[in-house]
Amino acid sequence: AQVVMTSDEIPARQALEWGIVNDVVPYERLDGKIKEYIDRMLDLSPTSLHYFKVHLNWWRDLVWRLTWEHAKEFFSLNIGGIEPAEGLHAFKEKRRRRYREIRGDIGRGVDPRYPHGPYMLSCNGCGAKYLPLASSYCLNCGKPIKG
Repeated sequence: AQVVMTSDEIPARQALEWGIVNDVVPYERLDGKIKEYIDRMLDLSPTSLHYFKVHLNWWRDLVWRLTWEHAKEFFSLNIGGIEPAEGLHAFKEKRRRRYREIRGDIGRGVDPRYPHGPYMLSCNGCGAKYLPLASSYCLNCGKPIKG
């Protein structure tokens, strides 16, 4: 659970010790290690291997079907918020993410999906609609907004 909850990157040797991976080899030996696995599988029953692959795919598909709608709903509601934006900006700017600041904002009542308030204002000047509640000026024409 630690790796999932913290998104920690773990070194290859530690992944091996924890049983997450079966082997760790230097890059130049990778093709040889893959060939070892292939050679071992060539000596196994083709029907059994086929069934095993079907079985693995069944579990993958089951998990996908059970979680897809939930994930789609969650990401649809949150993709335009400040958390994904912060992650993307941090990646682009090659810096650490500032999620502690966002956590502080949330603690002060800021909705991370709408950090400048719900989209409730309209501009009397140009007619722009759905401007954030915290807007003092129209984001389209720049005129002051009378709230």
